[in-house]
Amino acid sequence: MDFGAWEGRAWSDIARPEFDTWIQDFANIPAGGQGALWVTPAGVIRAAGLVHAGVRGIDSADQWPTGAIVFGELVLLEP
Repeated sequence: MDFGAWEGRAWSDIARPEFDTWIQDFANIPAGGQGALWVTPAGVIRAAGLVHAGVRGIDSADQWPTGAIVFGELVLLEP
């Protein structure tokens, strides 16, 4: 993910209103644009899959995807 001006800064150094605005709509803010390659932990891939499927929130932990993602696996999310 590209955190722009926040990259490398401690969370405590970012003004709370800026953070709150971003966190309220993070699913709709592009991180890297189209055709981006993300190398991430499995949890981020699972979250991206939810957003890609149109899910913008879950009510409980049992709704979180549990399918295995193998180390080094390529997961493609088509537009």
